Amino acid sequence: MLDVILASDTRQVQTATVMESSISDHDLVYVTLKLKKVRSKPVYITTRSFKHYSPFDFSNDVSLAPWSIDVFDDVEDKLYALDSLFTEILDRHAPVKTFKPRCKPNPCVTDNIRGLMRTRDDWRKKAKKTNDPLSWTAYRYFRQEVKREIRIAEEEFVAEQIQKNPNNTNNIWKAIRQCIPSKSTSQQTYSKSDKAVADEFNQFFVSVGQSTVDKITSLANECNLTLNQNYFVPRQYALFDQFTLSTIDYKQIERIIAAMPSNKAPGIDKIPIRVIKDCLNPIVHPITSIVNASFQNCVFPSKWKTAVVTPIPKEGDQEQANNNRPISLIPVLSKDYFYNIVFEKPPWGKSIKGGKQIRTTTAKILKSEVEPGCFPLSSIYQQADLNKTSPIGKWIIH
Repeated sequence: MLDVILASDTRQVQTATVMESSISDHDLVYVTLKLKKVRSKPVYITTRSFKHYSPFDFSNDVSLAPWSIDVFDDVEDKLYALDSLFTEILDRHAPVKTFKPRCKPNPCVTDNIRGLMRTRDDWRKKAKKTNDPLSWTAYRYFRQEVKREIRIAEEEFVAEQIQKNPNNTNNIWKAIRQCIPSKSTSQQTYSKSDKAVADEFNQFFVSVGQSTVDKITSLANECNLTLNQNYFVPRQYALFDQFTLSTIDYKQIERIIAAMPSNKAPGIDKIPIRVIKDCLNPIVHPITSIVNASFQNCVFPSKWKTAVVTPIPKEGDQEQANNNRPISLIPVLSKDYFYNIVFEKPPWGKSIKGGKQIRTTTAKILKSEVEPGCFPLSSIYQQADLNKTSPIGKWIIH
């Protein structure tokens, strides 16, 4: 025998055949294997279900709740009381459920197009069953009609979105991106177990700070600098220009929450900003009490520090942790806290202009901390603006 096929498991062999060939002295020997395609793991999402959610009923129940958190002095106790009561009410109206997500429906498909799709499918079934040439012709005709109607509907939908929101750049770009081919959104598969990958990613993300310190030390050695020396000379500011944390009233909280985008992802508590806006009047005073207690006691609530970290793949092997960008999702009320501090009076100046070369936020903060000429680190400024390292954490501590 000149041509043989060796199989390690004959149970996987379905057929073994010889194909005659007129172009060679030897016939082709081949086998058909019984192989199954590896199915990807199902994706499950844990989120709140707003299927039976009513903003009016939810706001009414929240307004009837006893929001007397001023009896507590500690900011942690205030936040625990607010969060426990608010979550209990929200769970009744929008419970947390785990489900398998489906594909998003196409907003361009109208009832008329769905009717054409049903007619197309009926003719396809009939053609496959009878193998009638007229049925196949009818199926091909309706298939082309469905494609043509969808193409026309998509063009009208994009034009309507752009014309309806001429001043809203977010909606305009959202409509434009629908016309541009995007990257595959299929689930990423890993060779290791999910727990092993999660542990590896967590270890990498928590070591980023130490890696940054090591890069700073190496860069300082290259520049012949000693990091244990105090190069900072504090500026003297007038009293009215000094940064302070002062108490705020509930109207400022209302303005900040109302200005927050409603499409931002919630944090670990799974409370979106939309439900807070729906019942803002009853809970704005408890939120104001928590923020003011935090300012007065100089304590940031520990629950608002907890974030859900989601890795966003970059280029390269996505199973490598350094090829992923971590995105931290903090609770929406924590964002409200930060927005109030940054927007009212930031410590690095009245404004920072983005999108300018060699005008990064890191350089702005560093250069605002010292007088010109008192910090001989021009080369490190240059390295920081070239995104080689971010030295802000190490130097301001010293």
